[in-house]
Amino acid sequence: MMKRFMPKSPSHTLLAFCFWCIHLLCLVERCKVQARTNFTDPDEERALNAIFQYWGLYDTSGDWNISGDPCTGTAVDLSRISDLGIKCDCPSNGGGTCHVTEMTVSDAGIEGSLPSFIGKFRRLRYLDISYNNFNGSLPPEIGTLPSLEHLHIMSAGFNGMLPPELGSLSRLQQLDISYNDFNGLLPPELGNLSSLQELDISSNGFNGLLPPELGNLSSLQKLDMSSSGLGGEIPSTFANLRNMKILSASGSQLTKIPNFIGNWNLTNLDVSNNSITGPLPAFIANITSMLTLDVSENYMTGPLPASIGNLTNLTSLNIGSNNFTGSLPPELGNLTSLQKLYIDSCGLSGQIPSTFVHLRKVNTLWASDNNFTGKIPDFIGSWALTYLSMQGNAFEGPIPSSFSNLTSLNYLWLSDVSNGSPSYFIENMTSLYILVLRNNSLSGTIPSTIEKHQALRQMDLSFNNLSGTIPVSLFNMSSLVYLFLGNNSLSGRMPSQKRKTLRNIDLSYNQLSGSFPSWVTEQGLNLNLVANNFTFDGSNNSDLPLSLNCLQRSSSCYRNSQYQSSFAIRCGGPSMKINDTEYEGDNDPLGPAYYMEASTGKWAVSNVGIFSRSSNREDNIYEGISINYNWQTDQGVFPNTADSELFQLARISPGSLRYYGLGLENGNYTVNLKFAVTDFPDSKTGKSVGRRVFDIYLQGNLAWKDFDIKKEAGIAFKAGIEKKQWVMVHEHVLEIHLLWAGKGTCCIPSPGTYGPAISAILVTPNFKPTVRPRRKKNKIALAVEILASVVLSIVSVSVFLIWKRNKRLSVGEDEEFLGMGPKANTFRYGELKTATKDFSPANKLGQGGFGPVFKGTLLDGQTVAVKQLSVASHQGKSQLVAEIATISAVQHRNLVKLHGCCIEGANQLLVYEYLENKSLDQALFGLASP
Repeated sequence: MMKRFMPKSPSHTLLAFCFWCIHLLCLVERCKVQARTNFTDPDEERALNAIFQYWGLYDTSGDWNISGDPCTGTAVDLSRISDLGIKCDCPSNGGGTCHVTEMTVSDAGIEGSLPSFIGKFRRLRYLDISYNNFNGSLPPEIGTLPSLEHLHIMSAGFNGMLPPELGSLSRLQQLDISYNDFNGLLPPELGNLSSLQELDISSNGFNGLLPPELGNLSSLQKLDMSSSGLGGEIPSTFANLRNMKILSASGSQLTKIPNFIGNWNLTNLDVSNNSITGPLPAFIANITSMLTLDVSENYMTGPLPASIGNLTNLTSLNIGSNNFTGSLPPELGNLTSLQKLYIDSCGLSGQIPSTFVHLRKVNTLWASDNNFTGKIPDFIGSWALTYLSMQGNAFEGPIPSSFSNLTSLNYLWLSDVSNGSPSYFIENMTSLYILVLRNNSLSGTIPSTIEKHQALRQMDLSFNNLSGTIPVSLFNMSSLVYLFLGNNSLSGRMPSQKRKTLRNIDLSYNQLSGSFPSWVTEQGLNLNLVANNFTFDGSNNSDLPLSLNCLQRSSSCYRNSQYQSSFAIRCGGPSMKINDTEYEGDNDPLGPAYYMEASTGKWAVSNVGIFSRSSNREDNIYEGISINYNWQTDQGVFPNTADSELFQLARISPGSLRYYGLGLENGNYTVNLKFAVTDFPDSKTGKSVGRRVFDIYLQGNLAWKDFDIKKEAGIAFKAGIEKKQWVMVHEHVLEIHLLWAGKGTCCIPSPGTYGPAISAILVTPNFKPTVRPRRKKNKIALAVEILASVVLSIVSVSVFLIWKRNKRLSVGEDEEFLGMGPKANTFRYGELKTATKDFSPANKLGQGGFGPVFKGTLLDGQTVAVKQLSVASHQGKSQLVAEIATISAVQHRNLVKLHGCCIEGANQLLVYEYLENKSLDQALFGLASP
């Protein structure tokens, strides 16, 4: 039998030797690896640490290693830099020198300057130091970074001249120096940047012309020179820039669009806010690669070329704020890719072409301030709109019912449509954030289902024909802040509860009645209640202006109590005396729904509306409402006026601005309104096409429609003009109303430049006044004055009666009345008998010292209180004589008024103003009856 072969086991010595060899090999390899460890270039490390110290940077995130070797950790991994950090290039096999290739120090709040040792980073390819607070200029050493490909210093605070050394960065592909304060000439050395693809020099303070050398930048694809300060024409050498895709030259003082642009393959062209005149060049239609075209805010004229319809790739077209003529070309209906269309204030008129039915992708339409006519097309209801503005046109109603399909709409401005009913086509627009439906002749009621629109922040239904009561739900919507319901026919009471976030409410010029809810006294609430039928019972209106009661529809505050015959206001500024006229100051900020009485009691002012302001043509709400706007010129004078100081300031309003003259003596007056031309220069520039247009009403009658301040001046920028008109005052109150009706440009020279603006008001009588001006007194002084007057009058009458008795004059009963002075108005007995329904017991109000008091209604509808003298009481008759003399002699708006008396044989009566549930303490101090 054969034996199986079995190997012998290795000895322990052999095993130990093997393990020792393996360990030795590992140590050798470890030493080799350690010998190949990378390290940061010493010069760059020193420069980096010096920058840290100079800028006061501290590593709080761990992303930027400032305690050890900089080129470790996140500096060498694949992560991206956010706002602060570096990236390094290191040898892949180790043991070599690392170099900083990327550096981002963005939005770090750095102050000071950029140190010169930035030039130490010879391998730096990317540098971003945007959004800081640097000062001073860029150091020349910035041009010693031969590897730099991307340089971003946007909004970094730099100033001074741009160093010509930048032209040495031959590898630079992207240069963004926008939103700084660089000045001087643009260095022609920038034309050496042969690799440059994107150049942004916008929003700086350069001067001079574009250097022709920039035409050498054959690789350039994007140039943004908007508001850079550079002017003149685009050099002819730019014809070589055939790779150009994006040209932004807004606010660059261009006077024309050069022909060679038609040979570029542009995708985006923005030449807005320049001085380009004449027709829109036809060659623009050859750039079929165009995606966005903006020629707004220029002085272009003539018809809009129909060939624009060839730009079928357009997604955005802006021709707004120009002086085009004619109508919209039907060929624009070919722009089926269009998403944004801005044709506001462009000068075009006529109907919207039926071919626009194909523009189904349009999500933004600005079509205000033109003379578009006809009916609003139904097909607009099939567009993909989220933003719609159509104000100040001549459209006919009704508003298309198809608008109810615009369920994605967030912003809707639709106003000045004649016969715009139906009123509630917005039921399904639950995404609405802003809703403005002013002056559309909308009728009907506000439905309670309005509460479905919980996203609404602003609702404006003013200047319509809405009726019925205000839904309670409207005052409790979760997001609503601004509510404008003025100039309608709403009736009933105000809702008893209101959400606190609803801070601005206009209910003026309606038929609302009743007492006030408790919330009217909320702190910070802007509330306008002028021209309604509210009851001022003194319980919760102590914080409301005293004159608000006198500006209710049925008020008789100023009857028989004229106190003044002139007033003057410096709108938007402090008081000022010009010659012998004292212009009272009007420089308090007014809220979005606000009524304020002047401290003198001579006048009051009312404001309604909020400014809407855009950023990149998207809406934001400007919260500073109806401000006193400083229009001071460089010289501080308006050379065509004798009182130029009055024109340096103005009160502006985004909607409705009313001034009231209070307690005027009835008669004919001259109203002198003073305006200033300061917004728009008198030149053919983008700024000059701006127009501030509004309507002016005097005593509710249209005095000047589409009043254009600049057009009215007819001459120059910075001119003062005056408009005068005679006005009749019947009820002791004068109303001056300035109303924006959607006309005029909205955003020139800046967003929110529209609506009424007035510098001063002067109202003088065209008759010899019979009253002397009054000064407003506080309530205690007022009470003392009234009581003193009453006491003095009673003493005078008593002396008169004693003298009469001592003289033993032989007078009859009627002569006792007829001989007194001053005289009161007289009524016929039959008239008062009819007014009191034959002195019906149902009309009896109470019993006086000399007989009963009845409530009556005169033939003109006026409600009065009639005191009837008892025939059997001679003492009562004497009291009647004293009362007639006393109250006829004392006239005050806080003292019950005597309208007249009746003396017909034995029938002797007094006719008073009727005050329902009022007493003297209520009239003076707002106290409730016990």
